[in-house]
Amino acid sequence: MTQSGFQPRPCGPLRAAMPVILAFAFATLMIAVPAACGETNLVLNGDLAAGSGRFPSHWHPWMAIWSGDSEVRWNKLTDRAGELEIDNSAPSAWRQMLYLRPGWYRVSAELRVEGVRDAAGAHLALLQSSGSEFLLQSNGFASFSPDPRGSTSWTHVKFFVREYRWGNTVAIACELGPPDQPSKGRGWFRNIEVVPVARPDSSGVPIWDLAILNHEERVAKSGEGSGDKLIGVIAALLLAALLGWATLTVWQSGVGIGRPAIIAAVVAAVAVAALELAALPRFEGHYDVFVKSERAFLIALHGPAKAYDPLWPVDSYPPGSLYPLWFAGWMGRLVMPSATGFRILVESPPIVANFLLAVTIFFVAVERTSARRAFLLMLFFALNPGLVYDTVIYGQSDSTYALPMLLAAVLILRRRVALGWATAALAALVKPQAIALLPVLGAWTLFQEKPARWVAGATALAATVAIAFVPFQIGHPLGFFLWVYGSFARRYSQASAGAFNLHALLGGWRLDDRTQVFVGISYFTLGTLLTLATYGFVAWLIWRAREPCHTMFAAFVALLGFFLFAPRMHSRYAYAALVFLAPLALDAPQVSAMLA
Repeated sequence: MTQSGFQPRPCGPLRAAMPVILAFAFATLMIAVPAACGETNLVLNGDLAAGSGRFPSHWHPWMAIWSGDSEVRWNKLTDRAGELEIDNSAPSAWRQMLYLRPGWYRVSAELRVEGVRDAAGAHLALLQSSGSEFLLQSNGFASFSPDPRGSTSWTHVKFFVREYRWGNTVAIACELGPPDQPSKGRGWFRNIEVVPVARPDSSGVPIWDLAILNHEERVAKSGEGSGDKLIGVIAALLLAALLGWATLTVWQSGVGIGRPAIIAAVVAAVAVAALELAALPRFEGHYDVFVKSERAFLIALHGPAKAYDPLWPVDSYPPGSLYPLWFAGWMGRLVMPSATGFRILVESPPIVANFLLAVTIFFVAVERTSARRAFLLMLFFALNPGLVYDTVIYGQSDSTYALPMLLAAVLILRRRVALGWATAALAALVKPQAIALLPVLGAWTLFQEKPARWVAGATALAATVAIAFVPFQIGHPLGFFLWVYGSFARRYSQASAGAFNLHALLGGWRLDDRTQVFVGISYFTLGTLLTLATYGFVAWLIWRAREPCHTMFAAFVALLGFFLFAPRMHSRYAYAALVFLAPLALDAPQVSAMLA
């Protein structure tokens, strides 16, 4: 990975990739465009016949998975029917994403309860992007309520709802009482339907207009950003230009290998990305996808200055992760897709990042080995089952920060210090986990560069952070960015928040990290000491390094050690370590065995 002496010129890889990238974007848009309305049930798997294991397709349990006081069950009755069950002592529900275009809808279901004696009873609810919900099945909203004995037989309920704005409704829920006042007892739900209609019929069932019901809240929260949106668009374009500049700089050093090899790599990477995109409609992803979709709409509607408003129901990652969501929300408001279409818009940026990562790994590897071996190394990343699962099935966005992490490391090792540190800042702005790489890059810069370049790198980093935060900073006090990162660091205070690492092996699976693992030593203390020891060892490796590839391996060791020893890790935080290992996988049999 020595510095190349190329001159800037039109990039061959970009020309080869551009038609496919445009086709990829067009396909994403077409999938997101909603199908024509008609007598079609917009609730997926409304008869609850489809599913596997404990869960029905397209439905997510809410709260009960964290609470031992409630249970939610899916009872499959026949090949054509099933039912949702809630056994309630604490807030719990079944939810499904549901985005309605403006117009009238007929909502219906069959419900029954057992042992429910309060007035709330069982009900359907439409969840709003504002964080509120409208109970469409109790307390006067419909004619169904439990009898004095607390039990009922199956009762068919129906009502009409008028939606006034796409994105106002984000989900439908089956609940026993509202979340703040859950009803104790058991409830069952089946044959759930939301069907577009031209107008309500004359059957005498309740009719509700969400524009009227939302009026007070709309007035209280009507301020939609204008200046912050313009500043945000400029900042987004600058950050996108930075990412493009960094990517092309890394790619162009390998254009001399010949057009056939480049085209083969690009086409293979696009083929994998196309398959991933085609698979998205089949997988609902983790419940995080629901939160990301809600966040995307709110930012598009109200602007970046309100993205961290405590009145809104979603917590936010740093600004770097919000710009792609903002774009997805803007596209959603433009084309008004179905829930599945909007979910695909939200999940597409990580797949684009996967494509860029695959091609980047090819160009990084081809500088040190043959095009054929570089192609194989690219496939080690693109076809890694764990990484594909993370992006496509789990619906996570770890590739979006792993890409600038890899670019930053390659650029700094090639002596492009300012551009590299600006890209490293971009990675940390997308997800705080990218900070794990910064000590490695800092050690290399200190050991290999002159003080003037230290200043250039620090300036580039600070400027990138400032540009990214400006539209989100409006209306907030100085030091706001420290609050954002501090709140994120405090969010999951568990020894292992789902990661199969040392803390999980020691019994700290989802335990508070203040719990003592040994006498006088908590999981947090143990993890911090081992992490610091790992970085001390990595600093020694970098000090001894004579070639950039050795420092790349040191970066892998740091990222893997961070995952294994630091507290508060999720399973997917190993993603970046595998990305850094992929270009090195054929360097030695031991490294190949590690990747395998």
